[in-house]
Amino acid sequence: MRIKALSIENFTLFGKNQLKFSDGLNIIVGENDTGKSHLLRLLYSLIESNNLAAQQKADRKNYLLQKFIPQKLIDIFKPEELAHLIKSGQKNSHIKIDFTEYSIKFNFTPKTKIQVNIDKNEVPASLIKQDSLFIPTKEILSFYDGFMSLYLTRQLPVDETYYNLAQALGLLVLKDISLSSKEQQILTHLETLLNGKLLLENGRVYLSKKGKKREISLVAEGLRKIGTLSHLIANGSLNQNSILFWDEPESNLNPKLIREMAKVLVDLSSIGVQIFLNTHSLFLIKEFEILTEMKTKIKYFSLGFNVENNLRVSQSEDIEGLDDLVILDENLAQSDRFMKKVN
Repeated sequence: MRIKALSIENFTLFGKNQLKFSDGLNIIVGENDTGKSHLLRLLYSLIESNNLAAQQKADRKNYLLQKFIPQKLIDIFKPEELAHLIKSGQKNSHIKIDFTEYSIKFNFTPKTKIQVNIDKNEVPASLIKQDSLFIPTKEILSFYDGFMSLYLTRQLPVDETYYNLAQALGLLVLKDISLSSKEQQILTHLETLLNGKLLLENGRVYLSKKGKKREISLVAEGLRKIGTLSHLIANGSLNQNSILFWDEPESNLNPKLIREMAKVLVDLSSIGVQIFLNTHSLFLIKEFEILTEMKTKIKYFSLGFNVENNLRVSQSEDIEGLDDLVILDENLAQSDRFMKKVN
């Protein structure tokens, strides 16, 4: 199952927007505070709500979704109350997500507490569980030890995406990944970049190199992000049927590792993984442009405010077709400043 489209009305910063997605790579760009992370988190929240309902034996899936959607929105966005997710000054929010097999449509108001209003005509009799992963901006391996029990017993300033990722990382490595499989080829590439493999032992994470292990906290943060991805593939959490959400994959990576990460993400999308990511890196975008000409489907989304200060979403299969590409403008401006200095 894949995400085909999303209709948003009056959700956080969004007014009324319709987005159509690629089965491959979906890249979201924009200035800070334009809703990039909100978009990823909304999609992930709806996938998680769908999965919770799909696992229940009850027949009334619409009733389950009524409860699970607000629960997941609160767990992942961490507002004090659901009403705070409605765009300021508006009376309600309407959202519809279209999967390849069915759609889920709902709305909520400032009075909504524990149940949203589901359009019963959109919900099928049975739902499909969809493998999904969300990798937040901050890596988690350095504080993995004891994090899950701490999250469940204490108030922490982190959202559920960190807990879900920790759960996925905690699974044991698969025994039977075929050496000829494309997943194994990608895994080998990542482990070459790491010059080792991730090892989970007694709740702690190590980087294992030639029989010697090193505490993951002593490894560079960029390599910890590479290690996270490699372990998710090795234990089967990330596979060709997955949907992957990644908030700023380039963060704390040097240009060489950004280039390698771009190749890995393109390879993952080419074997069937649907990917949603946001980025501030023009370098990463250029790498995608170089790598995806013949290999995978790609779509770009640019978020920015118009003269009336309303959020505008521009979407295109070509980076040059976007309206609000601030990172390109700033890159060109920096080049101009540099040339003036050297001249």
